[in-house]
Amino acid sequence: MSNKVNFDFFRKINSFTKIIFYEFFSLFFLIIRVFLLIIKPFIIVRIVFIQSSRIGGFVRMLDRLIHFQTIRKGDKEYYFIFHENYISNYFLLNLFKKKIKKFKNSFFFNESIFSKLLMYSYKKYTFGKSLFSFETDLKYNDAIYSRYGKIINLAFSFEDKTKGESFFEKLNIPKDKKWICIHNRDSLYLEKFKLNINTNLTKSDYFSYHSYRDFDVNNFSKAAELFNNEGYHVFRVGSMQKEKMDYKNSSFTDYSFNSERSDFNDVYLLSNCSAYLGSDSGVADIPLIFGKPRYLINFSLSLIYVFHQDGDTASFKNNYSFIFKHLFDTKNKRKLSLKDLFKYDLFRASRTDTFKKVGVDLIENTKEEIYDISKELLSDFNNEDKNITDYEQQKKFWDIYYSNTNFKRYEDIPVKICSKFLSKNPYILE
Repeated sequence: MSNKVNFDFFRKINSFTKIIFYEFFSLFFLIIRVFLLIIKPFIIVRIVFIQSSRIGGFVRMLDRLIHFQTIRKGDKEYYFIFHENYISNYFLLNLFKKKIKKFKNSFFFNESIFSKLLMYSYKKYTFGKSLFSFETDLKYNDAIYSRYGKIINLAFSFEDKTKGESFFEKLNIPKDKKWICIHNRDSLYLEKFKLNINTNLTKSDYFSYHSYRDFDVNNFSKAAELFNNEGYHVFRVGSMQKEKMDYKNSSFTDYSFNSERSDFNDVYLLSNCSAYLGSDSGVADIPLIFGKPRYLINFSLSLIYVFHQDGDTASFKNNYSFIFKHLFDTKNKRKLSLKDLFKYDLFRASRTDTFKKVGVDLIENTKEEIYDISKELLSDFNNEDKNITDYEQQKKFWDIYYSNTNFKRYEDIPVKICSKFLSKNPYILE
């Protein structure tokens, strides 16, 4: 009993000491930030924190930084970029570093007690504009939004391209073979690295706050067969996945479980593919910034605001169509329409427990639904004008959306929904 009391006592002392330490230095950094505010008319210093432990945590942030610096062309600006010690993809981070350092005003640093204290200061005292984020200088958002996927900031060197070709030779895939990348989200990555991101949940739910985005990889089987029959090699990508895909074909590689998997090959496949079909996880940001056709499946209807201009400070334009999970009311045994999404107050819902509280399940896209968007993907390759044949139906969807939000409407159809998906599920527009 006495040992437990002593342990609790020392734990409280340690916590108290840590609080005093952080509070003291937060004041020290506060003085530095005030100084940065004073010299702003002459020199602008910006601090950037990068969540490098997750692909989605740094890809679009660093891509935005490049767009931002290109647009501003400020010769009196300096950027101090701090990234975590764990790097989810070293090759990609180094590719960004090479590009950003060409501006000669940016400096990268590893995570340290200094960066942690600095971050604590910014969280505690929110003032000034020295912190670079998606909220930085919003007047440039329209310009940056229009550049995503059209102006490509990163490029492979000749040596990198040769290395990629060598990778294909090892897999006995012809150099001129075109390929499509597919990906399903699951919880393994977060479970394995135990990232402390949702401490308010119970231990059993520790990694389930985004589980509503997960889905079964085997629902890709019919789509993969279609792509193979059309002459494409299919790579199932993802650095860590729970299950192998139950599909066999000489033109299919379950790359997630392949011995040749590496940071370089991850980026090479996703940035040079003919198209990407899969989840909206961080890996999907790679084909996005490289301007590759991106078709999203099992998306959450509650998050479609990220697709249109001014929907969010981090909004991006998904360059091709998507399909989403069906929202199912478990009490009334019915699927929810787009109007119902707003009635149930689920717009912007981004946690599994939010859906559970109102008794709503998210039903995965079926093999048939994924097959339909896959056929649309192949059809788009031959339709250079990208004409929307069901324009009125698509527009009706967005009419309902904008009538229930306060967003400014820049386009009739900010992003297209798979035509077959919309026609086969008329309840969506009810």
